[in-house]
Amino acid sequence: MTSALAQGRSPYDEGSAEREIINAVPTETAEQEPGQAIISGAAQTGAGVVHLVSGAPHATNFDVLHRRAGSEENFELSTTTSSFGSSMPPA
Repeated sequence: MTSALAQGRSPYDEGSAEREIINAVPTETAEQEPGQAIISGAAQTGAGVVHLVSGAPHATNFDVLHRRAGSEENFELSTTTSSFGSSMPPA
């Protein structure tokens, strides 16, 4: 895309209205840090199965970790884009 913009702006003088319009086209992806993740819903849907609904502004996916009571280690339950159901092993 940047090469197309360079080619497209070349016939127009610096400072011309046409050149200003072409120069205003963004050439990089606008990325924003995700906001705080919020778990908005949790329901037990079966024996040892929990369904969580979560979200965060500008987030594209979530890594969901579980830590057993008394443990120092986390393990990954799911990598998801919205809500998920996951089996949690007994503590």
